[in-house]
Amino acid sequence: VHYLDDGQPYLTVLGVQGLLALPFVFRERVIGLVLVLRYVAERPFIDLEISLAQLLTDQVAGFVTNAWLFAELAQMNNSLRVSNAELDAFSHTVAHDLKSPLANTIGFASILLQEKDTLSPEESQEFLTIISKNGKRMRGIIDGLLLLASVRKEDVVVVSVDMESVISEVLSRLYYTIIEANAQISVAT
Repeated sequence: VHYLDDGQPYLTVLGVQGLLALPFVFRERVIGLVLVLRYVAERPFIDLEISLAQLLTDQVAGFVTNAWLFAELAQMNNSLRVSNAELDAFSHTVAHDLKSPLANTIGFASILLQEKDTLSPEESQEFLTIISKNGKRMRGIIDGLLLLASVRKEDVVVVSVDMESVISEVLSRLYYTIIEANAQISVAT
């Protein structure tokens, strides 16, 4: 009970003659109180009034719970949309990363099949080396994907990356694509 500076109970000054406090429960926890104030005190609250007030409080708690759950669901749906967008971008990147070495492998294998009688042993060996390298690159990408699939966010340890070696590897992977496109690559340092 709160008192005013002159010592009078706050509710008495407001003319409150009776007070019924009912728990407001959410997920089996009391998160607040619903107060029923009576300004005319001809009698105390009877059981029927208390039961009716508790029923109304429970109904309001249900509405509030549904609103909170709806907001929670909306937030989860938004997070899911963001995750799906990230997954789409990731799968696009992976498909692109696998497409380049696969295209090179298919291209050089086709040349070997079609031109096997006219290629020198050195040319054949060079094409086979390129095919083998691209196969190893694809296996490395797939192994990385399998590792990524087995790692949880909590397990990830952040480390520094040698960007020169990453750029060198990317340029190596895209070597024939760069030549075909007659592209000029510049790397800022």
